[in-house]
Amino acid sequence: MSLAKSVYNTVFKRNSVYVGSIFFGAFAFGIGYDLATTAWWDAHNKGVSLASPLPHTTAQPTQQPLTHTHPCSSSSIPKRQQKQWKDIRGKFLEDSE
Repeated sequence: MSLAKSVYNTVFKRNSVYVGSIFFGAFAFGIGYDLATTAWWDAHNKGVSLASPLPHTTAQPTQQPLTHTHPCSSSSIPKRQQKQWKDIRGKFLEDSE
């Protein structure tokens, strides 16, 4: 009971502190969610190379395109190879940054 009372007196008693804690929690959750999804994306796309970073370029693929076969279907669908901006930004930006 004393933990609930101390949380109430610290966070919920004053409206300004309550709203501030909501904003801080949303901001912290956004950063944590971004870091978690970036780590998940990097882990699941490790070793995937992007043949052409932009759809209008005509670079030749360096390896056989990846395919994905659905368990209920006999057709295979080409899997789109994707990278994050941090992986390809050196091709588009100058070294001044």
